[in-house]
Amino acid sequence: MPALKTPPASAKPSGLGTIGAIIGGVASVLFILWLLRGDNSFLTYLLDVDVYRLGAKEFLGGGNLYDQSFHTRLIDLPFTYPPFGALFFAPLALLPQTAVQVIIIALSALCLWASVAAVLSHYGQARPWVEALWVVPFALVSEPVRATFEFGQINLVLMALVIADVTGVFRRLPRGVLVGIAAAIKLTPAYYGLYYLARRDWKGVAGVIGGFLGATFLAFLIHPHTTIQYFTAVLFDNGRIGNLEYAMNVSLSGLNARISADTRLIWLVATVIVTVLVYFSARSAHKAGQDFLAFIVVALGCLCVSPVSWSHHWVWLVPAAIALYFTRHYVLAAWAILMTYFLDFHALLPRDHQVEMSWNWFEQLLGLHYVLYALVVIVVVMVRPVGAGRRRR
Repeated sequence: MPALKTPPASAKPSGLGTIGAIIGGVASVLFILWLLRGDNSFLTYLLDVDVYRLGAKEFLGGGNLYDQSFHTRLIDLPFTYPPFGALFFAPLALLPQTAVQVIIIALSALCLWASVAAVLSHYGQARPWVEALWVVPFALVSEPVRATFEFGQINLVLMALVIADVTGVFRRLPRGVLVGIAAAIKLTPAYYGLYYLARRDWKGVAGVIGGFLGATFLAFLIHPHTTIQYFTAVLFDNGRIGNLEYAMNVSLSGLNARISADTRLIWLVATVIVTVLVYFSARSAHKAGQDFLAFIVVALGCLCVSPVSWSHHWVWLVPAAIALYFTRHYVLAAWAILMTYFLDFHALLPRDHQVEMSWNWFEQLLGLHYVLYALVVIVVVMVRPVGAGRRRR
């Protein structure tokens, strides 16, 4: 298949394009301010930001992260991230809640912009930072990104770290290190090491391991008992991360919890099968010169098999849509956009108080729609990866 045509790097700036970017940037800021407006204050209360702040404060003090729940304005919640996650938030520990919210919101918006720009640059766009401003307003409206801001989650920060690694933004940094650091903050990105395995990039694999161990060791130096406690006990306690059957858990584990009173055996078998498919799909994309698409396959597979993939974790559908568009999978790209704009069925179905366990088969399929989409992408890419664009990795 012929290479994708992209504008030359020397393309002259377009006045219309610049104006569009300015409008996109302003629209993005205004949308975020509207989305997070408070009833009686400048910003609404962001629950997860408070847990991050309280966890970091405890880590800098006694270090008792996992034997207590943290008292927020709405509900008492446990700290579920690894110890380095608390250390990562340490600079925010002594700041008031509102200041931390502003920082997290601004950082998330910048990371979304940077992530989109890195992907556009990877596909040879002439002015990726400008063109990213056209995309960001539309990305903000998508359900996973919108929910990330509403909860004050750090999904976009982690996504930026990983995309910077995969696309080689920091050339002097060993491959895989940023993925490893992301995994030390929130364990799930460890699955992304499968991308480097599919490429048979052993330096990348070593980078993931080294980044993870190095970051975790920093937390161990401060609170060894807490670190050991997490990796020997807390890690295996799924009850800490919420009710698996909850509608917003859009994953195979969520489906298993909703339809089966059995153990997690069904989920474990499904995880192995999906992971094998992901490996061969990523391998196929890599052989076709589509390394970023190979990574997208891994990221989507991770969301399918993770014990919990809340709907806001699916922010990876944004770079997935971009990658699928540039590799001429236009229907799949359009499907991702429509699905996250108008078809967030999991938010529309009956939920709470375990009512999800009484869903009929059609409701179960609707509640699993992100996963079904991801599985289709994995299979399509495995069977029919598209020829690389102008810039290959």
